[in-house]
Amino acid sequence: MKILIVDDDRFVIAALKKKIEWEKYGFSEVLTAHSMSEAQTVIASNHPDILISDINMPRGSGLDLLAWIKEHQKKIIPILLTSYTDFEYAKRAVELGAFKYVLKPIDKEELTATICDAVAELKKQNIDIEEKYHVFWRKLMLRESPVGELDSMYPEEAVFTPLLFTFDHYYLDSENRLLSRIRSVNNGEMTRIFKSSFSDILKKGDTFIPIHEGSHISYAAILQGEQDHDLLDKCCRSFIDSLKSLYNCPSNVYAGSYASINDIREQFNHLEDYMKNDLTSVQQAVFVPKKNAHDPATSDPQLPASHIDYMIRCMSDGDYDSLAEYVHQYLEEIAALKYGSATAISNFQIDFVQALYSTLREKGISANHLYRDETYHTLSSEAVLSIYNMELYLQYMLNGAERFINASNGNKSVGKIIKDYVDKHYMEDINRQSLSQILYLDPDYASKLFKNEIGISFTNYVIEKRIEIAKDLLRTTLLPISTIASEVGYDNYSYFTRLFKKQTGSTPVEFRMQVKNN
Repeated sequence: MKILIVDDDRFVIAALKKKIEWEKYGFSEVLTAHSMSEAQTVIASNHPDILISDINMPRGSGLDLLAWIKEHQKKIIPILLTSYTDFEYAKRAVELGAFKYVLKPIDKEELTATICDAVAELKKQNIDIEEKYHVFWRKLMLRESPVGELDSMYPEEAVFTPLLFTFDHYYLDSENRLLSRIRSVNNGEMTRIFKSSFSDILKKGDTFIPIHEGSHISYAAILQGEQDHDLLDKCCRSFIDSLKSLYNCPSNVYAGSYASINDIREQFNHLEDYMKNDLTSVQQAVFVPKKNAHDPATSDPQLPASHIDYMIRCMSDGDYDSLAEYVHQYLEEIAALKYGSATAISNFQIDFVQALYSTLREKGISANHLYRDETYHTLSSEAVLSIYNMELYLQYMLNGAERFINASNGNKSVGKIIKDYVDKHYMEDINRQSLSQILYLDPDYASKLFKNEIGISFTNYVIEKRIEIAKDLLRTTLLPISTIASEVGYDNYSYFTRLFKKQTGSTPVEFRMQVKNN
């Protein structure tokens, strides 16, 4: 914050500069003037936030200065110093927008308290003004016309430099779960990092707003005026380094060309299009050239059918190293495209899914059970935004499919996986349809594999396992039979009794008596 002290008495100014601990109250600069004309020059060039001015000065009083501030719509909080207690002075000061006035001789504590009140009022006004700018730009971004608001906020000739902030914030943990490095970072904290990084160039009215869409996190900034390239680059890199240092999160900042208020939305569209085709930038400040009407049309490259067949063959054979090498090479080719890389990577995603789903179907694996969680939907939408995101998506998809494809390649493994699952979860509600949850296999296909290996149907194995556990509980415990039935997955006592007799030839009561008699 900046404060301006105006008084024709140089000793008053010197005393105030010395007695008040300005830095303690948040002031970075204390400006001075000895007349109204000097004050006008300082206000026009330095834009102070708070004014302390004597009323009784030659060649223009403090009240005259307030009238000039009001006429020129300067955003400043004025405090007046006066030796007069006349009501007319106080009334005129209020009419001209004085925040408060302090009587001379100046009481330090009274003036300090008044300055603190002015600082609090300034912060409140700044919050209100900042929100007003946010609303204005959000409307513009959503293509709602903020007509009527512009005149009171920016000069008619104002131009703006747009910035777009993007983040590679997702990663997979060892259990193939999707995590975010910045999902918990709120807008307030992100704004703080922005203001700190861009403090050298920020002006009142510059705005930083979230433009999230679904799971995608991004921000936009609007800076007034044409920016110095080197200084803007320094600020962008400061932001990028802060995100990396604080959250280990890679980010990019895309800076566009300055534009008028009527053209700024088009500039943002250009930034977004450029970003979508820039698949390789990581930790970069990217200065986007103006859109050229002679740029070639977007191409529509696609994988040849033989390449899709190659991916299917790699997946079927479990040759994931060759698949990864091929995919990485193709993604590099996509990234090298100057135009059309966004289309190309989208086409690649479709081709990859076709190859994977074809392989899963051939193996009898139900893809709709394997890929239906929030992670899948998030990564599917984020994959086309960068090479990093696409490789993360491929990692997730192949991690999910690999163990089931490998299992289906060996019937013994399928049977063992299902058998082990039943042995641990026999007390739960397990039925034939549960096979799609255990192995993401089609139930008919999984049942066939299980019976071929184990020599018994899946349903009969579940029954036999439960009855064996029930027999053991009847031998070794005094638990009520209804409790034992529940322990092995049967809530219906009568059904359990009939099933037990069918399997053993005795009811549970008879079986326990036989054990006791023997």
